Amino acid sequence: MFILVWALYSSVFTPMEFGFFRGLPENLFILDIVGQIAFLIDIVLQFFVAFRDSQTYRMVSRPAPIAIRYLKSDFIVDLLSCLPWDLIFKVLMLILMGVFS
Repeated sequence: MFILVWALYSSVFTPMEFGFFRGLPENLFILDIVGQIAFLIDIVLQFFVAFRDSQTYRMVSRPAPIAIRYLKSDFIVDLLSCLPWDLIFKVLMLILMGVFS
């Protein structure tokens, strides 16, 4: 439930962050880091969540098939959601300002 609430918060606040704030205000930076850590923990936990095989209807709890299934499905989206976009934005701005000045 925490991940769902945090995803909703991020989907609303992140566009506002880049559109209006030019990065996070200092008091919200820690809150953003907490959210990124929560997403990282969720990624790690997803490698241990058993699933039901769609053909045999048996629960698969072996680590290798769980990992392969997760890597083929939602892993990239989950990984992108926990990247520190604020820091990436700041670094890119510094690079672009250095190139064009």
